[in-house]
Amino acid sequence: MANGHQGHMPSSGRALVISAWLTGVYFVIELGIGLWTGSIAVISDAFHTFSAHIYVYTLLCF
Repeated sequence: MANGHQGHMPSSGRALVISAWLTGVYFVIELGIGLWTGSIAVISDAFHTFSAHIYVYTLLCF
């Protein structure tokens, strides 16, 4: 008898997916604002956010 939860991602996996999407979107927005304003500090912070995005994405793959 199926418990109805087959095929669903565990809550921790769902949280990682949400985190990956949010950090990815935040990176794009922050990079765009940094390029638009010409702020090297904001561009640098955007790439710091990107490194966090890559870390979360790596956790999803393994």
